[in-house]
Amino acid sequence: MHSYLVTSLFLTALCLAGLWLVPRHRTPALLSAVLGVPGAAYSLVFVPTYWNPVRILALPIGIEDVLFSFANGGLVWLLVAVWTPGIRVSIDAATVAKRWLAVTAAFTLLLVVIARAGVPVMHAGLVGAAVIFGALLWLCPAYWPLAVRGAIAFTILYGAILFGSLQLWPGALSQWNTRVLSGIVFLGAPVEEVVWALAYGALYPVVMAFFLDARMSHRR
Repeated sequence: MHSYLVTSLFLTALCLAGLWLVPRHRTPALLSAVLGVPGAAYSLVFVPTYWNPVRILALPIGIEDVLFSFANGGLVWLLVAVWTPGIRVSIDAATVAKRWLAVTAAFTLLLVVIARAGVPVMHAGLVGAAVIFGALLWLCPAYWPLAVRGAIAFTILYGAILFGSLQLWPGALSQWNTRVLSGIVFLGAPVEEVVWALAYGALYPVVMAFFLDARMSHRR
């Protein structure tokens, strides 16, 4: 049962289709996808504590994790960019690298510290994300519409795909560690997955906008 692989491949196909269909946003969306790939390393923390998916290869960081991270990074920016016609970005490699390192280090530190305090890893990740989110919106309050649009669009997309996956593979629900979950099920999936989608959809576009020094205008 390789539901994680199939889901990741489907998300990747959607992302690649979006990159092809929306050439105006192709470069920043591709960069968003590529910068999302290192997030696959967080599987070292989440597996098997939060969940233990079936993978095609017994690797600490699976091919599925890489595809999943790439696809989500690209899709969330595409969704937000299409919904924000006046958005403009500036891609400066040095600025992107410095800001990416700073945000990644801050989030990783928060995740590790909070998790070591005894908080379940997904909850620790959500708290860390909330801290980064608050700090970035304090620095760049103009980005809040991106957060709202990302949370709505990405949660709908991810929720639909997750629901469809669990309908095709009902046994996939057993991949999550019920001992660290709330026990609340929404649309057949642990509610933590839906909360994660909301958090990711809200945070990642704001993070990318910060990396790319995004500006928004009302002109179309």
